[in-house]
Amino acid sequence: MAPIPRGPRQLPPELVADILDSFVESAPSHAARTPNLAAFARVSRDWHDAATPLLYRDIYLDSKTRQGILGAMEGNEALAPLVRKLTLSGGNLTAPDFARMQAVLERCDAVTSLAYHCFDEEFAEDLTFFISSTWPTLQYLRADQSQNLYNFLSRLPKLETLVARYIEFPEPSAWVASPPPTPPTSGRSSPASSYFSDDSHGSTGPARPTFRLKRFDSGTSPLSANFQLLTSSSQASLRSLDVPISSLISQDLSGFSSLETLTLTLAERYLPVPEPDRPRAHGARDEARCLRRVRRLLRGIKESQVPLRRLEVYEPAYSSTKAFDADVFESERMLEAVPPSVEVLDLATIAVRADYLARAFAHVDVNEDLRVKVYSNCLGVRELILPSTVARSAGSAIGPMLATLYQRNVSITWV
Repeated sequence: MAPIPRGPRQLPPELVADILDSFVESAPSHAARTPNLAAFARVSRDWHDAATPLLYRDIYLDSKTRQGILGAMEGNEALAPLVRKLTLSGGNLTAPDFARMQAVLERCDAVTSLAYHCFDEEFAEDLTFFISSTWPTLQYLRADQSQNLYNFLSRLPKLETLVARYIEFPEPSAWVASPPPTPPTSGRSSPASSYFSDDSHGSTGPARPTFRLKRFDSGTSPLSANFQLLTSSSQASLRSLDVPISSLISQDLSGFSSLETLTLTLAERYLPVPEPDRPRAHGARDEARCLRRVRRLLRGIKESQVPLRRLEVYEPAYSSTKAFDADVFESERMLEAVPPSVEVLDLATIAVRADYLARAFAHVDVNEDLRVKVYSNCLGVRELILPSTVARSAGSAIGPMLATLYQRNVSITWV
């Protein structure tokens, strides 16, 4: 008797779900995993049921994918509630497309993470109002456009992460009573009507956000007053901060009692190096003054005992200008300002000299009471992240640097 043919062996649904979860976690990017998830969804009904929530959990709407994804969600109302993370690109967006997108996304009531960019100014006010009214419990926001951004941040009380390339803050001269603004073209009430708030004395000012940020990445260095206005409600919650520092603007971070990770971007790098034989104009590049701002900021962190654990001094790679002079980091005593709480010091993008590192880490003070010598700089540092160019250009200075760091029990990560 011929053997009875067997159908394909079926995996238990829970195992299929585990396989797909592992794939999503290991996939390098949204673009890499989406085609595979779509293919998995066509294997069988079990695979379809397991892959579909993962496929729509994180969606990217741009000019290439917009029509197909919106069409699928219009044809199946069960898909919209699956969306948790959303990226919107306004490229090639028409007014009918914008209205259609809003109508579909209104049903995506579980979105907690949003990024948007490339929207024309004519859609900016409607977009920001739509975001704040549709997803008031948003937790993550990445905004690469400044239009109306500050206006609606105060309408996102649950926001925990803010990544903003630029924020337009209100001018102090605008802090006066004004007539109600024109509603946006969508016909809804404009959020700008709540932009100004009355205090007890009848004067007006911009509404302060009430969110408790845990992470804030700022693409530009805001004025100190604007920075405090934006972060006043996050003094006790902010754990990670990326903020540019320039020679013209200082910041005070001493009030952030939970700050653990800090990146200080040397914004002066974007300015051309002044001609040496000409007087320095106001606002011209001043590397020394920029680093003095850094040192003053770090001194405030130390004095306030902010629990900073990881510090990165970041110099952006900008081919149109020259890198910071390697000698300026020592002349302005940057390493001497590192708070003792810092355990990881990331200098991977700056041209710090090996001999300066050796001298700074070897420097000791004499404790007169105990009659012992104690190290005076970078007391808590246990890991130092350096560019490989330091080793290649150090010459004979590399030996003393390595010996000093070994004696201090500081490991080096080369990048």
